[in-house]
Amino acid sequence: MVMMEARWSARRVARQLGLTDCVVRRCWDQWIRKMSFTQRPDSGRSRQTSRREDHYIERNAHVQPNASSTAIQAQVAPSLRAPVSSRIIRRRLAEGHLGSRRPLRVLPLKPPHGRLRLEYCHVGGN
Repeated sequence: MVMMEARWSARRVARQLGLTDCVVRRCWDQWIRKMSFTQRPDSGRSRQTSRREDHYIERNAHVQPNASSTAIQAQVAPSLRAPVSSRIIRRRLAEGHLGSRRPLRVLPLKPPHGRLRLEYCHVGGN
């Protein structure tokens, strides 16, 4: 890394160390990612919820998969130490690769499609 910081090329570093260019570039990229300002553990705003609270939010989403983020917020609010917005709930669910899966109540139709659908229903369709 010292050689790369001294502006040596990846090819030159690779020759010096007896490695391939690709390996040197991957190591350099990984080092840059780990040492970048955004990846440092204490950078940015502190989290409003703890890991345990995040787990509780995710668990509620698993138990009631059709609940909205507002419903989950109302359910977990009494047990959390600080008030949490529904936006934070949505963010925590996204971090856990979840989402509040609300069933679609009405098929969103544009006016011409709605008119055709209504005619179809009157004729004896669905």
